[in-house]
Amino acid sequence: MRRLVRLVLHGALWFGAWLLFVEKLSAAELAIGGACSLIAAFASEIAWGTHLTAFGGDLGALAQVRHLPWLIVKDTLAVFRILVRHVFTRHKAESLMVAVAFDPGAPDEPHDAARRALAIAYSTMTPATVVLGIDQQTGRMLYHQLERSELPRMTRNLGAQP
Repeated sequence: MRRLVRLVLHGALWFGAWLLFVEKLSAAELAIGGACSLIAAFASEIAWGTHLTAFGGDLGALAQVRHLPWLIVKDTLAVFRILVRHVFTRHKAESLMVAVAFDPGAPDEPHDAARRALAIAYSTMTPATVVLGIDQQTGRMLYHQLERSELPRMTRNLGAQP
């Protein structure tokens, strides 16, 4: 019974999202939205039921989002500076891969899994950096930068060490 209630709730949420995205109430949109919502509800139920990983709440890690606005502005300016230099001079972007020490924590600890996920997500949101992943065996974070810059405090606070 509980599973059925969850399935209906998931379906209703997906159907509501469908209606927000299409902004139409035609019969065809309602029928297609209903079918897609049903498929999405079953997929959600399967995904929620597998328990592939657990994430624990960590307010300190979540609070690192406060650094993002400034980092996004700073990196956007850096991208434009690199672009201008690339187009109008002979100096090309460094475009380098960097590996830094990263404290991955325990593999099965929900708080550590959340911290690793936030470190990847937050650091990749900035325009000049893309995190490729965290190797838990070696304790290294691998990321790509357009030009060499210091590791942001946000990323250090989430476990990276310069």
